[in-house]
Amino acid sequence: MSRSVREALSADDQQAHEAATGSHMVEICMVRSLEDGRDASAFPEGYSLRWYRDGDEEIWQRIQEHMDIYDPVAADLFEREFGELSELLPERQCFVEHLTGAVVGTATAWVASPERPAGDGRVHWVSVCPMHRHRGLGRRLTETACSRLRELGARRAYLTTGARNVAAVQLYLGLGFEPDIRSQEELVAWRSLMGELEPRFRERLTMLVDPGARPDGES
Repeated sequence: MSRSVREALSADDQQAHEAATGSHMVEICMVRSLEDGRDASAFPEGYSLRWYRDGDEEIWQRIQEHMDIYDPVAADLFEREFGELSELLPERQCFVEHLTGAVVGTATAWVASPERPAGDGRVHWVSVCPMHRHRGLGRRLTETACSRLRELGARRAYLTTGARNVAAVQLYLGLGFEPDIRSQEELVAWRSLMGELEPRFRERLTMLVDPGARPDGES
């Protein structure tokens, strides 16, 4: 955390910062409007999109097991995440296939949690196998999920990600997502992130996550 942000934190902020930078992962929420009509980009050459079909539970689980994540993947993760509404998956869960036939990524245009405002939909479990990262697949999968949510009647898309996953946070910021701060812990996590973000994102977010700060270059 930068000195300027550290000095701006209250005592309560300092306590939340200790939690935000501790051993556990702080989950932050982001949201964007779907009313801009933005369509999903085409996938790179050698990759194609398809939607869920019977038997994809095992493929989805295998993709998660290949992810570089902080906690082991529970054997019943798919069932816990999607089991109660599995009949919705054929129109909501997408996969990206490599020309070799390997399925290397997935995302889900999922239903919102009960506490979310009416009109929200969730971009859920955007995942790309490590060997196929840095090719724009995560961006295309996120765009595809947003487009499907809009087609299904959602007005906004939200998602959650780990505060330490700077690459994912910047990907989502680049797609128009903004912080949707739900707690003091999340606010402090965003403040701690600011120094790791590209300048274009820091300038955009400064007044939102640190209202007392001045834009870069102002004195």
